[in-house]
Amino acid sequence: MDAAVRALQSGQSREQAVAAAQAAGAGPAPAAAPPAAPPATGAMPASELIESKRAEWAAWAATAIGREPGRQAFAVEAALQALRKGQPADVAATAARSAASFWQGQGVTPPAADQPAAGSPEPIAGQPVGAQGAPGAGFPVMAPGQVAAGAPAGLGSPYAAPGAPPRPPLPIWREPRIVGIAGAGVLVLALLAAALVLVGHPPTTVNAEAAKSADAIAADAAAGLRRLGSFHAVLTLKAGNGHADIYYADARTAEQEFNLDGRDFTVLAVGGHQYLKGNAAFFAQNPVLAQHAANQWIIAGDGATLLNPADNAPATGAGCIFGKHGSLAKGARTTIAGRPAIEIDDRGDVPGSTPAKFFIAIDGQPDLLRIVETGVTKGTIDASCHKGFDIQVSDAAALSTIDMTEFNRTYGLVTPATFINLGDRPYCGQAVAVNLRPAAQQYLLLVYADNLAKAAIEQRCNCAHLTLETLRQALNDEISAAQMLITGLRALPSDAQANADVASLIVALNSLISAAQQSTPPAGVSTYPSTTPARVAANQRVAQLTQKVRTDLGLPAATCGFTIP
Repeated sequence: MDAAVRALQSGQSREQAVAAAQAAGAGPAPAAAPPAAPPATGAMPASELIESKRAEWAAWAATAIGREPGRQAFAVEAALQALRKGQPADVAATAARSAASFWQGQGVTPPAADQPAAGSPEPIAGQPVGAQGAPGAGFPVMAPGQVAAGAPAGLGSPYAAPGAPPRPPLPIWREPRIVGIAGAGVLVLALLAAALVLVGHPPTTVNAEAAKSADAIAADAAAGLRRLGSFHAVLTLKAGNGHADIYYADARTAEQEFNLDGRDFTVLAVGGHQYLKGNAAFFAQNPVLAQHAANQWIIAGDGATLLNPADNAPATGAGCIFGKHGSLAKGARTTIAGRPAIEIDDRGDVPGSTPAKFFIAIDGQPDLLRIVETGVTKGTIDASCHKGFDIQVSDAAALSTIDMTEFNRTYGLVTPATFINLGDRPYCGQAVAVNLRPAAQQYLLLVYADNLAKAAIEQRCNCAHLTLETLRQALNDEISAAQMLITGLRALPSDAQANADVASLIVALNSLISAAQQSTPPAGVSTYPSTTPARVAANQRVAQLTQKVRTDLGLPAATCGFTIP
């Protein structure tokens, strides 16, 4: 039979393959009569009729094929493939015997259920290996680029997506040559099925992965995590009411969406910039942002790091989760999001490790599906493991469950069409903070209103082309704005660090008002200076004390000025 296989691999016809087998002394292998092909009927779809014969063909294979169960199952699948193509039972039996012969492949022992064949690439996340991931459970026969029925959405063949790696070369004994064979032939069909299975993921069964040691299963999950291109994870706090959605797209693009007891906010890194969006509850300690910037994107200033995508990179996760684990032990089998999984318990007994339960898929692709943190990290916290995958925690109140829900998807993370720059008017250096003192919160409201007033003065006066009338109006408006600011400053909550400088600022504003009043052009003059030394000195003093008050209150410096008389 090996001679027939070699003949088919070299491009010869089925008849030539049979002749080669007979010349080699093999001849047709004696076997029990195969089950009859199902008759055509309108009572049941053809695919269901063929599937209904699986048990009969399995019984036939036990006698005619023999040896290990995997070899028999592979032969049965080849027979059913032939029947699906409308071939008679004797041709299906020939396909089954050829597939069984190929199972040994010129004396090469097939890979163990949980080991890749020599020379084959590592399994690739998402590689379709059959409806159930095991021989005899529906191996797809398809060309590279097709997607297997039942494969995870968005994954399919690793050779299907644009930019994916090229199909690796097969050892010569695995490369089926089908050029010039009319109709492909059911024998070549079986060989093609076997070649695709060997090139992709080894035929791993649920029992094969689950039978490995805890450390081996964890190593498989770590390798699978490193191969991910993108993912979506959901983090749920065990205490309180909080969760986060984490989307990782690539090394420069990621997003985290948080809800903590009704405080919603999102941080986004894309295109070399970072953005923040929060609801009014999130900005509760900055009433300006709560009232005027809630649910709008805000661009972070240069140098600000709200989110580092590298902290969420799959390789970082693999290192943080499985590279810093303690003693591992196997737990019970379970089902996570419809996939069979096994629990691996981390005792967290090694410095840098965190007590946790890992749930890893055992359906042919050992994906990490869930992490349940059960204790705080032992020893020093690695900042990248805390900020990104959040696997390392020092506070028991921050323990969480992390569900890996999607792999290798496109999440549409793009630069927001519109956004606010807090360095621009009228914000002029507003603070995004969650621990502002009451005096700071009230002060931000005051300066926001003052900024609006000064912007209006600048617009009305057309100060580059002043007239005596517009100068009078601008100075009157400036006096009114300063008086409103003084009223607000006097009403600020007492603040030990700021009280003295607030009082000095009020004095400086009163001096500015006096200088402006003295500078107002009297009626009947035709020319008048737009400013005076007294007003210049008063403005400088106000600017100096304004910065001191901001520093006292823990606020950043003001970032914009106004062109007013």
